[in-house]
Formats: sequence, structure tokens, C-alpha cells
Amino acid sequence: MTTPLDLLIVALNLPSRREIGQGDLSLALAGAELLDLADAGVLTVEDDRLVPGTGQGTGDRLLDEAAAALVRRPPYETAEDWLWRRGRGLAQAYVAVLEQETPAGGGHRHWLRRRSEPATVADSPPGATRTSGGPPTSPSWWVSRARWASRNRPRRGRATPPAVRR
Repeated sequence: MTTPLDLLIVALNLPSRREIGQGDLSLALAGAELLDLADAGVLTVEDDRLVPGTGQGTGDRLLDEAAAALVRRPPYETAEDWLWRRGRGLAQAYVAVLEQETPAGGGHRHWLRRRSEPATVADSPPGATRTSGGPPTSPSWWVSRARWASRNRPRRGRATPPAVRR
């Protein structure tokens, strides 16, 4: 299994109060591909440029596609540019690969949980969804927001919040 697939499985299984955005996940997967390609000798990093190496194919379809996406002539592409370009839609591609490799009815289908239904407000009746773009009207939302703001307000006499102090 490749590093990007390992990362995808961890990201999809990680309990979180905040959903991981597909753009963030795609960018992280592109970074994981770079690590595997460098490990296989397919590329080297000189300054901030990705220089194609002498390594052959990796045997993995998506990693080989990543290797084929490398710019082959100087000036070579920067790592940042390649990551952004390669990362477009990469999460969906890896989810599709994982779905193909996971047998139907297998015990690992929970890896592929998706939040395809609209979010519901916690104190709403079942089936209620948030449709307005404005602030929530729930009193509990405003109370929790006020509590959050009071905990994260800088205290008097401090130039920086405690988390930033060195």
C-alpha cells in the first residue's frame, strides 16, 4: 500500500469535530505522492525544484501518473506549483481506487464513509437542515458562540494570546 492510500484511510477514519476539506486532503495526498516518488528515485528535490530522477515506474497507477506529471525540461517546476497542480481532484481519484480495491460487502467499507447528506443543527427536530446563509437562529448556538469568544479573548496586560507566547 502506498503512503497516499495510508493517509486517505487515516483521514477518512479519523474522528473529528471538523470535516477535512477535499482540497486540503488532495493537497496532502499530493505531498504523500512526492514522498513515495522521492523514495523510489523517480525524482529529487534541488532547491525548491522537482527534478526527474532515474527511477523507473512504481507499479502503482496513481503514483505513475504523478511521475508522468513531472516537468521533464529545465526550468523544472517548483514543488509548490506541482503540489497545487497535481492535487486538483486527487482525493476523489484515491477514493475511487480504494473503492475498487475494497471488496463489496467487505469489512473495511467503513473507510469510505461520506457525508453526503446536508448537515443538521444538533438541537433541531429530525430532518431539519440549515438552508439560510445567515447566522443561526438557535439560542444555544449564540450561547456557545459567546462562551467561545469569552475564552479566546486576550486578557488585559498581555501583548499576545497565551498560545502564541514563547
